[in-house]
Amino acid sequence: MERNKTMKKKFTVILVCIVLISLSSIVFAMGEKPSYDGPDPIPEDYKTYVSKAGFSVSYPADWYLREEKGGRSKSSWFAFTLANKDPLYYIPPGEDSIEVSFQTNRDLTNSPSDINKKLEYFARKHGMRSIENIRIFKKEDVVFCLAYGMPRGYSVKYHVLLFYLPKSKIIASAIIHCTGKYSIKELLRILSVKIDR
Repeated sequence: MERNKTMKKKFTVILVCIVLISLSSIVFAMGEKPSYDGPDPIPEDYKTYVSKAGFSVSYPADWYLREEKGGRSKSSWFAFTLANKDPLYYIPPGEDSIEVSFQTNRDLTNSPSDINKKLEYFARKHGMRSIENIRIFKKEDVVFCLAYGMPRGYSVKYHVLLFYLPKSKIIASAIIHCTGKYSIKELLRILSVKIDR
């Protein structure tokens, strides 16, 4: 009888330790912020797309670029999509793929003047229907807001990357879809975004 109580106590302690370790690793993974040691040089074989909105994106030469014609509304429109596979064809689930659809948004009514707060305000008020995770970070000289949740107009969850364009005074955003071996961290390492000042 005494031995059973001792075994139950040991089992309970071990179970609690496993649960705590699991929870702490999940919390750590969700709070992990992309880190950068400094600007990576853009490889010579990269292509660069220059947007009229006031920014440029450098990307691998073998990726696909699709420019959008026309607009979705007066306040926002998709400017272009970058993908490592032709976005016009079906990509089977689990295949290694990245698709990034860039959009510019003009509605900054009543937004804060601080750039970090402006990006977070826009993500919460205009860009996303629901947000599960949001991070502000800087790569090179651009401040980014990375949000995960359900963007407005979508029925599935995506990562959305937002950045402010000071010259045109608008927010640019990119809805990101990664599958297979690609991750958000990998995408941020591959793409280089520069903004006009």
